[in-house]
Amino acid sequence: MKKHSILFVILSLILCAGCYNEAPLTPTTEPEPGYVLPNNGLVCDLEIAEYYKRCGFYILYDFEPKDIYWNLTRWEGLTWDTPNESWDQNTFYASPAEQEYIDQQFKLVKENLLDFYPDSTLAAWMPMKLLLCDTIWKPRGLDTVYQICREGFDYVAVAYGNQTVEQLTTADIDTLRMELNVMFLQKAVESGKMAIPEEFASISVYGDSETTTSNMYSKGFICPDDPTFGTYVTVESDWSAFIEAIVSTHENDLKAVPDFMEIWGMSDPTYIGILYQDDGMNEIKDVTGNILKKYNIVINYFKENFGIDLQAIGNMMPERASSIGGDDWGDWEW
Repeated sequence: MKKHSILFVILSLILCAGCYNEAPLTPTTEPEPGYVLPNNGLVCDLEIAEYYKRCGFYILYDFEPKDIYWNLTRWEGLTWDTPNESWDQNTFYASPAEQEYIDQQFKLVKENLLDFYPDSTLAAWMPMKLLLCDTIWKPRGLDTVYQICREGFDYVAVAYGNQTVEQLTTADIDTLRMELNVMFLQKAVESGKMAIPEEFASISVYGDSETTTSNMYSKGFICPDDPTFGTYVTVESDWSAFIEAIVSTHENDLKAVPDFMEIWGMSDPTYIGILYQDDGMNEIKDVTGNILKKYNIVINYFKENFGIDLQAIGNMMPERASSIGGDDWGDWEW
């Protein structure tokens, strides 16, 4: 027993000596993770702070490359492949907005996205960051493709934070509003933040056969299979297609006479006329009535659950059916 006691005391002294020889703790010099709300004396700074206070997301115009390029698995900043003399086609370039144009850019985004949704919806669906960018572009071969907006795993980014914002036409703003809202709403679906009602999912049969632009309407769909991934239409892609159709198209165009190109043996794959109902005089897209059923479910879902009139956003778009000509073949040369 005495030997065990002595051994215990010796081991204890060794351990204590080791503890006391540890270097003293010092605070890290690295900044804590997180984001700083802008405070540069701009008119929009106070509104940006209010959005964070009410809805919990950051609107950033002075951000670091990691805030937009890092996606948890890889760095997406644009790189040049020297041996092949080409850009990395899976990456992109984005830069923060120019300060003198930020107030105008923020107003543009607010009027064409944020104002459409109550705070509770923005808090639930908006990613952590809304990034105000100068330009966003990606390579296509050796060409440059400019983007109005882009989404990442924790952000939505918007361009036009430069002198271009002063030169936007009505058509430019219409396009920005459509692309930005479609991206925001579809991201909410893809991230699982927006639940798709069972009533919608129960109308069509998914994954039973190939869906093309020629047979999609008869199956109650307004989009074909995704050729990029070789996947059938899913509930999620079906729901997203209806969101895109509503936000991008005036209600009168949705209900217009479809512009079928039957002389070519093809169906018109646009959203024009998807709600047109049979009057015995014209070809129709919604041959089963299921497209109208789905449309009504989507519209009522947003109104009843979130107080959002989704079609009101689409009705800000110009009507296109009259310019296309509907079923008027007078201008065609035979």
